[in-house]
Amino acid sequence: MWYMMQNAKMVIPNKGDLAMFYYEKSGLPHVAVVEYVFHNGGVLISEANMYHLYEDGVGTRYIPPQYHHLVGFYEPRQTHQAQ
Repeated sequence: MWYMMQNAKMVIPNKGDLAMFYYEKSGLPHVAVVEYVFHNGGVLISEANMYHLYEDGVGTRYIPPQYHHLVGFYEPRQTHQAQ
């Protein structure tokens, strides 16, 4: 988690990238999956463990480009090993 936080960049993400958040009040990081990127730079994310937002803790929401808790985006990379 901390590796992804340190390598998050403020770029226009792609679907499937990870949106990385840091909430100062709790001191905790948070990760969500980018589901859709809007033309204005905002994103639709899927996230879990957010019981203060969703009854079952899981849901989707729109994040505007200047959301103050957004650290950046991390692009997961697949590693391919020779077989």
